[in-house]
Amino acid sequence: MKQIKTEAEYQAALKEIESLMMADADTPEGEKLDVMVTLVEAYEARLARRSESSEPKHSPKENEPYGLPQPDKLKNETNKDNLRPS
Repeated sequence: MKQIKTEAEYQAALKEIESLMMADADTPEGEKLDVMVTLVEAYEARLARRSESSEPKHSPKENEPYGLPQPDKLKNETNKDNLRPS
């Protein structure tokens, strides 16, 4: 058994795990299941790290069109003005 590097190897490992799911822990099949699960988890962790690092980072201003405040922010600001004592 070796490190999983491709999607095809990953899919094959998942099928292998499925076939070993009923194996007893203290058997060669049970030990193989443990190793296969560890290899799959490592592959999935690498994929997750890659997808996290490739996600774009947005600043709050990018979410506001033309850099203008959103209506809910304007509402809060106008409510502050309306709270002055008469």
